[in-house]
Amino acid sequence: MWSTLDYCADDAVGSQCLNGSGEILVAGLAGPDSGCKYMGDFVVYRIEVETGKILQAYSEKDAHRLFGEADLPKSEVDDDEL
Repeated sequence: MWSTLDYCADDAVGSQCLNGSGEILVAGLAGPDSGCKYMGDFVVYRIEVETGKILQAYSEKDAHRLFGEADLPKSEVDDDEL
């Protein structure tokens, strides 16, 4: 089903600048009903702005603990009946 490198639609947001704007936190979410290979995953990346290099990846829980909840999105449990 996922034979190409295109796994998911773009669902990412830059949420916080770090280290004098030399780095940015980017949060990516694949919705739980997206049909995406990574559906339900929520990952936050710390990226070097100049090179685009991913310096570190964090789980949702770790990112909120380390960087606060003010600027980071939160995934919400979808309790809707289908």
